[in-house]
Amino acid sequence: MLRVSGFVPGLILVFLVTGAGAAFGGKDTANTPVLSIEEKVFYAGTVVEGVEISHTFIIRNSGMAPLKISRVKPACSCTDVKFDELIPPGKKGTLHATFRTEDESGEQIKGVKIYSNDPANPVVKVEIAALVLEALSVKPDRIFLNGLTGVALEKTIRISAPGNRAFDLKLAENMLSGQVTFSIEKSKSDNSYSIIFKNRASEPETFRGRVILKTNIKERPFITIPVYSRIREKQQNGFKKAQCKP
Repeated sequence: MLRVSGFVPGLILVFLVTGAGAAFGGKDTANTPVLSIEEKVFYAGTVVEGVEISHTFIIRNSGMAPLKISRVKPACSCTDVKFDELIPPGKKGTLHATFRTEDESGEQIKGVKIYSNDPANPVVKVEIAALVLEALSVKPDRIFLNGLTGVALEKTIRISAPGNRAFDLKLAENMLSGQVTFSIEKSKSDNSYSIIFKNRASEPETFRGRVILKTNIKERPFITIPVYSRIREKQQNGFKKAQCKP
């Protein structure tokens, strides 16, 4: 016969207060919020540059205390967010994120971190993913005109649309120095354009400027081309010509 001695009735009370689940290693949510998200990654598929991708993430509070969202931090300035700051126990809230794809191309993943008072998961990350196709191809996307005085420089940028799509292109704003000139030439063989930049390099100069072009493509109405120029004085016989003082 098995005999149990020294039984303390108070143990029953301790077991009830701490909870059977906690006693067996379960998660105790009696006085804490618990953040959970039904879908942490939203894949938008293939889109054309310039399109805004929006998605609403559902945030659930499965704990027994109010869930407070203290901060939401997008990884990129191209992403805007709106969210519910307080979610009662057993309720749902939302985080609405919008990813602006302008000037983006290729495979894109934009993350957003959610900071809350959930002690087990104080920081949770959600993501918007997409394959962004260029509305217009601009290659290269900037111009460098570096050289010596007296040596003319020329560089070309080619602008085209996917599928040889026809489009219009014209000057919107010119912010170049007097030495740097450019011309817009439409290709005779396809629907692309060549932007030809030239620097007369008549005198030393360090310059930064830009050209803004206007298109009739809704997804990319403007193209900004940065232009950098550094012209150094030409040396003779490996030495810079010195000027003698009288």
